Amino acid sequence: GVSGALSNSLFAVSCTSSSWCVAVGQTTASDGTFVPLAEAWNGLAWSIVSTPTPTGSVDTDLSGVSCTSSTACVAVGGYNNDQGILTGAAYAVGFNGTAWTLQSTPAPTGDQFTGLASVACASATSCVAAGYSGVGLGSYAQLLAEVWDGTSWTPEAPPIPSQAVEGLSAGVSCSAMGTCTLVGSGYFASQPGVAVADRLSGGTWTQQSVPQPSGTGNADLAAVACPTATVCEAVGASYASPTALYPAAFAVGYSGG
Repeated sequence: GVSGALSNSLFAVSCTSSSWCVAVGQTTASDGTFVPLAEAWNGLAWSIVSTPTPTGSVDTDLSGVSCTSSTACVAVGGYNNDQGILTGAAYAVGFNGTAWTLQSTPAPTGDQFTGLASVACASATSCVAAGYSGVGLGSYAQLLAEVWDGTSWTPEAPPIPSQAVEGLSAGVSCSAMGTCTLVGSGYFASQPGVAVADRLSGGTWTQQSVPQPSGTGNADLAAVACPTATVCEAVGASYASPTALYPAAFAVGYSGG
């Protein structure tokens, strides 16, 4: 971690071999603000690699990273989130094995806030990042997928359940170029939230049916892994009732076409 910092935290890691990994997170500076932290493993030791931040950004962090080789990594997160989770802007950087480069992450048309939680890359020219977006402070968030084609990011809107007013995506996994599964949660005005999964195939996002734990309050999915196009495993948490304080582990598997 950074010497002299109040704290150093790592949130995600991606490895392409036993001698190459990249981990990302945040450092809390002496003034209480936080800045992105990225470290690379060469098989013997971890070393910090400086990450660029957008001009004027405050409280910037990295929450997800995906590497397809020792010279191709993408990391994502957000900045200016000091007012709460549903403010700020998405943040992405690319790594060529030596240095990080800032990447533009445009918001969907009309949206004023975005954030990214995780990213999955099938190749250096095919990545999907999962997060949220919305029209302004105090508004409901919607699922956000940012799609990388090797040159630029394009925002897309995976579907949320019918009647849901809000959606947050947390995890994503890509088994091949253009074949990805995104997971998160959907929230309603007057009923518990539900776990959500959407699949990207042929350039289109399709909502998948997710079995919910019986008798739960809110349920959500936080991470997913898809080793093939027809097999996925997702994990998250559920609550025994809408007023329960502590969650239970929750897992679902997918096997299909």
